Amino acid sequence: MGESYYAHKDFEMAIPSFLKLIESYPYADTVPEALFKIALSYSQLKNPALERDFLIRVMDNYPFSETAKKAEARLAELE
Repeated sequence: MGESYYAHKDFEMAIPSFLKLIESYPYADTVPEALFKIALSYSQLKNPALERDFLIRVMDNYPFSETAKKAEARLAELE
């Protein structure tokens, strides 16, 4: 559901949907990407502090994932 909201640029609805996915399936392979999409959603909502928090969360919790590489690159763009 989060992906659908995100694709339709409904970022305010995407965030809680992604959070619910993470809460319901904390060990799913999709969690790193959901965290990353939350960060990008906060970017679109002009909330750089929360964007950074979620990017760092991806890098800290999933350091060897492809999503962590994307998060690191995005964080570098912010600085």
